[in-house]
Amino acid sequence: MLRSIRARLVLSSAIPSLAFLLVGALIVLQIARQVQREEFIATLEVELLQLTAWAQVNDTGEFEPKLPGATRFETAFSGWYYQVFKVLEDGALDVVASSSSLQQSRLNLSQITSENARWFTESVGPTGEELMIVVQRISAATLADNAPIPNPEDEFLITVARNQETIAKADQALYRALGIGGLAALVLVGLGLLILVGFGLKPLRDVERALARIRSGEVKRLEGEFPQEIEPMAEEINLLIDENEKVVERARTQVGNLAHALKTPLSVLTNEAGNADSILANATREQASLMRAQVDRYLARARVAATSQVIGVRTEIEPILDRLARAMEKINMDTGVALATDIPEGLFLRGEQQDLEEIIGNLLENAYKWAQHEVLLSVERVGDDLVFSVEDDGPGLKPEERKEALKRGQRFDETTPGTGLGLSIVADVVSAYGGSIHLEQSKLGGLQVIISLPSAR
Repeated sequence: MLRSIRARLVLSSAIPSLAFLLVGALIVLQIARQVQREEFIATLEVELLQLTAWAQVNDTGEFEPKLPGATRFETAFSGWYYQVFKVLEDGALDVVASSSSLQQSRLNLSQITSENARWFTESVGPTGEELMIVVQRISAATLADNAPIPNPEDEFLITVARNQETIAKADQALYRALGIGGLAALVLVGLGLLILVGFGLKPLRDVERALARIRSGEVKRLEGEFPQEIEPMAEEINLLIDENEKVVERARTQVGNLAHALKTPLSVLTNEAGNADSILANATREQASLMRAQVDRYLARARVAATSQVIGVRTEIEPILDRLARAMEKINMDTGVALATDIPEGLFLRGEQQDLEEIIGNLLENAYKWAQHEVLLSVERVGDDLVFSVEDDGPGLKPEERKEALKRGQRFDETTPGTGLGLSIVADVVSAYGGSIHLEQSKLGGLQVIISLPSAR
């Protein structure tokens, strides 16, 4: 079963078109061959009429053929012949005159008993060629022009023959012409069908391009005018997009409500523990902090799972990262760590602003935690992806430690505050967007985190 509409349309149009061309070619061929044959016979009849008009019977009853200027009958075996027979009493035929081209040969006639005044027959010529012969039965009295002759009742058969090779050559030329014409017609019909089908399918390609623009975040709905057959589909797609946004908005609201419902009891537990130095208070604060981090992690995953499926969402990179960089500099202004950025304009993320802030915020926070003097944030577009890089000049991680760093709650320095969930949360968000995350050795000496996310136009 063909899955291509284009192929279906082309085939469904090509088959009847080819059948029409074939039938038309056969009809044209038959008509042309008939015309050629009639023209061939007409030339024979003209020669026969001339021979009959000029011929006469003398006063002794002998036949005298005259055909002035007919050199074709004088050249030996030229393919043009005439011969006159006298019909004897027993029905036999006696040759009384022949063209020089026959060279004493005799034409082999068939249907000699025909009573028709004129008929056509085919025979073999003196050199074996196929001949078409036109035969005229005429009386001696007619040829005598009313002059007295001994036997006016005598009958003669006047024959003119021509080699049929000219018909064969004409047929071959006709076949070639029809072949070339048919091939040209096939090419033209094929091109016409492709153009016609392409024009007919253009609205579907417009819809495809419009959907690609929605998917890349350039627009949020199918826009423009569509044919009547496609307009219902476009309306349904727009309704689907609207419904998708409503579902995602409801999911966000529920995630927010869940976050509020869980974080409030955790805050109460932390406040109740206060600054007490008991084992129970310390355990409560530690577990509440861990629970808060876990709640943040799983709520972020749930939120990203919903927002990453929103159609047409995109976020401009440069203003978001600039604002985030300024905020991080203010928060860490007492650490003496400088933040350098390389953020080109005109780059867009196919995703939510909040997710971008969470990813880069976590990476910058982690970089500031370990950096000695410098943190570098950069982004570039590579193909259809945006590649983010966050580097620091801290102690970094060993190769075997980098493999473990993305695991949930993994910490390599217990003296530094934190839950060890920062990189794990980042990895979850990146994975939800179909991106990738890699840890490398930074050129600054510390850790370099490289993240790839889908870009929008």
